[in-house]
Amino acid sequence: MINTAPSCSFHRTTTLTTSHSLPFTPLHHSCLHHCHFSFCTQPLRLSNLRCHTLSPLTTKTLKVNCSISDPLKVMISGAPASGKGTQCELIFQRFGLVHISTGDLLRAEVAAGTEIGNKAKEFMNAGQLVPDEIVTAMVAARLSLEDAKQKGWLLDGYPRSLGQAQSLEKMQIRPDVYIVLDVPDEILIDRCVGRRLDPVTGKIYHLTFFPPETEEIKARLVTRPDDTEEKVKSRLNIYKQNAEAVSSSYSNIIHKIDGSNSKEAVFKEIESLLSQLQHNKVKLVKSGEKSILDTKKGRTSLSQDKWRGIPTRLNNIPHSREIRKYFYDDVLQATERAINDGKTRLKGFKDESEVMQSELREECYSTRISYQLTSELSIS
Repeated sequence: MINTAPSCSFHRTTTLTTSHSLPFTPLHHSCLHHCHFSFCTQPLRLSNLRCHTLSPLTTKTLKVNCSISDPLKVMISGAPASGKGTQCELIFQRFGLVHISTGDLLRAEVAAGTEIGNKAKEFMNAGQLVPDEIVTAMVAARLSLEDAKQKGWLLDGYPRSLGQAQSLEKMQIRPDVYIVLDVPDEILIDRCVGRRLDPVTGKIYHLTFFPPETEEIKARLVTRPDDTEEKVKSRLNIYKQNAEAVSSSYSNIIHKIDGSNSKEAVFKEIESLLSQLQHNKVKLVKSGEKSILDTKKGRTSLSQDKWRGIPTRLNNIPHSREIRKYFYDDVLQATERAINDGKTRLKGFKDESEVMQSELREECYSTRISYQLTSELSIS
């Protein structure tokens, strides 16, 4: 599938002017998601302890390149046969998110005959929820993979219990939106009992709404153990018992959609919702870029004043990205001031013979400390 929605990625280059040679190797460290320093210097020519500079002073640049990306993170929930699978496929095609289905993860373990799969099978065949510790372990492992981090993720059918939701909160895994598909019970039951599985391809059909393409396929279709009317009613009761508690965990980001409508109508509403969220993320990143520029002009907000005094070693402290951006910019300004101060002092001498090597070393030390401070910040 082709991802038709480009990722929200922006790049910023800040140029600082250096005043003299620094015997450094290039520094590389993180800023927000990715940031690296690269700089070149033109060596000064020293002869008889005199500093011969070009007029105007020859300079190179210090470039700071930052890439900020915050992909969509979506959870979609609904009772059995509410249409989650269909909508997830459409969301994947439109937004390119990594689709993570707990049902698929569990069935893969069951099919492989693993220890976890065999334990899960007992609960699935009984129409009960698989214990939290089993599902949580599999989901957390999947979310930790690089594709989910880079492209964003679409979590299908998880969490289904308060315990699972709390487990995600402890791991600081939280979506941008929690979508719930609402469908009346009678429609759900009809959808479930008419479902059939193709054991060859793993594709799900419905005898009425999505019949198989050929008689050959129809002949090999089977009913899944959890798609009988009795099992469906049992699963619906369990879903209802847990749905309210789970929804309360995401009360500020929940969005309910009428899942009894056509799949096209349902997706139109979902697409509009996610597109707006994506647009808001773009605005937020752009706002962050503007905030950095405003701060460079000395217009720090009152809310930022209260951050002063927070340690600059932020790598092991769970501060918000906004705070880390503030401290990164603060140190960047200190670096620029130190460099410009050195340049001013050099220009202030009327007689180049007065610029002794000790003075140059002092300025080198000042600039070196500034770069070291920037390196110590280690924003990631």
